[in-house]
Amino acid sequence: MKTSDANDTPLDSEEKIDEFDLSFKVFHELMARKVTEILLVSTPYDAFIMEEEGRLAERIIHEYRGLNLSRPPHLTRVTTAQEAITALSRKKFDLVITMPRLDDMDAFGLSRHIKEIYPTLPVFLLAHSTNRLLLDADYRIRRSIDKLFVWSGNTDLLLAMIKGVEDRMNIEHDTRRAKVRVLIMVEDSPLYYSSLLPLLYKEIVLQTQAVMEDSLNDEHRILRMRARPKILLTDNFEEAEYLYRKFKPYLLSIISDVRFPIDGKTDGRAGVSLLSMIKKETPDIPLLMFSSEEKNRAEADKIPAVFLNKNSPTLHADIRDFFKHSLGFGDFIFRLPDGQKIAKASTLREMQRVLPAVPNESIFYHASHNHFSSWLMARSEIMLATKLKPVKATEFDTISELKTYLINAIQQRRKGRQRGVIAELVPGQFDPDSDFVKVGKGSLGGKARGLAFLSTLLKENRIFRMNFRI
Repeated sequence: MKTSDANDTPLDSEEKIDEFDLSFKVFHELMARKVTEILLVSTPYDAFIMEEEGRLAERIIHEYRGLNLSRPPHLTRVTTAQEAITALSRKKFDLVITMPRLDDMDAFGLSRHIKEIYPTLPVFLLAHSTNRLLLDADYRIRRSIDKLFVWSGNTDLLLAMIKGVEDRMNIEHDTRRAKVRVLIMVEDSPLYYSSLLPLLYKEIVLQTQAVMEDSLNDEHRILRMRARPKILLTDNFEEAEYLYRKFKPYLLSIISDVRFPIDGKTDGRAGVSLLSMIKKETPDIPLLMFSSEEKNRAEADKIPAVFLNKNSPTLHADIRDFFKHSLGFGDFIFRLPDGQKIAKASTLREMQRVLPAVPNESIFYHASHNHFSSWLMARSEIMLATKLKPVKATEFDTISELKTYLINAIQQRRKGRQRGVIAELVPGQFDPDSDFVKVGKGSLGGKARGLAFLSTLLKENRIFRMNFRI
């Protein structure tokens, strides 16, 4: 039988509950660094085209409101390189986006000048076509441009560029502080990653919103959005391997093209080599291979990895299926080892209710493949997922003991999460484990406010809570 020790107990102690309750406080500290000021350098004609095709400022504000995010970034437009240099000297910017056609200096010359003064400031080149730019020596040696993107009128690309910069700015702190998940995308074609990156970000945001339980209040749902997985984009084997090893404990998935550079030279099997190495070292990480060549499907099957054709008319739906079925964002589908579906759970409460009736062989199958921790991580249940992941199914004498352990862990997490929280009553979804539920949108009355205050004190003061139970 699995025994309790200092490192891994059945989560029945007050110390464990306190550790879980800290998760909401941690969310306040995530995504602390934001892109607040963007400098766009373009000719009046290019600026007009972008504004007419995408209505940039309007879309940015709309998207930020839709995500319940405050302070959308401010976009400053200038038309010449000299104006850009002047603007940078007068104000701090978090991101520079330049178009290739400028009257007084080419984009690469401007970028070199910016990097000499502000070496850490991200500079992106946004072009309508890559035909000539990819042949430019400045681009090929990456002397000044951090990334080349292709504009096709989709303002989701600009939002993905902003989120990508913010992810890079915050990833060190957020992974260390809250074990936030990391998704690595390896793609060297500006045309493809300019279309795929917005899809990935949109899907991550939509899926993260979809799995937020209604049993919490709006504040907690908004805060938990800060723990969404981060996306790191790279275009070569060496950096992909570096990122994989650096963020290995936090990896959600690796999405990779097949053909990209190794040691500066394009290799037609680079993606196969990368994913094969990762699968061998970390078998539980879901892998996705992108390719425009259908013949590479057989290579993906050998790894094994999910394969998606870049040119598929159902690519967006295929990506959504990958997130739901492979990354744990959908319902938890209980299966037997032969793949037969036997039950499902959409929330922690449903998981706790369904577990007792699930056959032992299904419990063992999912526990052996870390499916429970992956599903919990997709719901930003970071602390519980982290506690469950190192627990091995083979550590228990019987599967019944394993099942009991899982039920107790989920029950304790749900109680710890609800303690001190004024939850909103959702019709048809009342949770009897809630400490305090508010009916309606009005303010609390005097007695209710006093009880809510006492509930909060009980949550924040462990010693007081151990001597006083409600």
